[in-house]
Amino acid sequence: MKEKLLWVLLAVSLALNLGLAGGAFYFKSEAEGLAGVSAGGLDQIAQRLALSDGQRADLANLRDRLQARRAAFLPSRDARRAAFLTELAKPELDPARIAEIMDSGSDERVAFIQDLMVELHGLLATLAPDQKQEFLTMAREPQFLRRLFGFGPGRSDPKAEANAQPQN
Repeated sequence: MKEKLLWVLLAVSLALNLGLAGGAFYFKSEAEGLAGVSAGGLDQIAQRLALSDGQRADLANLRDRLQARRAAFLPSRDARRAAFLTELAKPELDPARIAEIMDSGSDERVAFIQDLMVELHGLLATLAPDQKQEFLTMAREPQFLRRLFGFGPGRSDPKAEANAQPQN
C-alpha cells in the first residue's frame, strides 16, 4: 500500500512539474513574442470597423487598460507558482491546499473576464449598429479578442499569429 502511494505521489509530482514548466514556457513565449497588438493591427481593425478617430482612441485606451489589469495578475500568478512548488517539496501532498491555490487563480480569471465583458459592452454601446455588428462578426473569429487586446493568438491559429506580428 505504501509503495502504491509513493508511485501515485511521484506521478502527481511529475504531472504538476510538467504542467508548471509548460505553463511557464507558454506565458514566457506569449509575453516575448506577442506583447501587444501592433499599431498596424489596431489600424486594420479600426479601418474594417470604419471607426472615427475618437472611437479608435477609445478602443486603444480600452486595450491599454485591459493589458494593465492583466499585467497586475503577474505577481499573484508567480505567488501561486511558488505555493505549488512549496507544496511539492512537502513530504505529504495536501490536495486540499492544491485546490485552494488553483481556486485563487480561477477567481482572478473570472473577475478579469467579467471586467472585460463590462468594458466591451460599454465600447459596443458607443458604436453605430453596423459597426457593432461587424465587431461581433470579427469577435467570432478564432482568437480575435486575444489579439485585439494584446494577449496573443493561440498557437493553433498560425494565420492569426502571422497577422499579429508587427508590420514594417
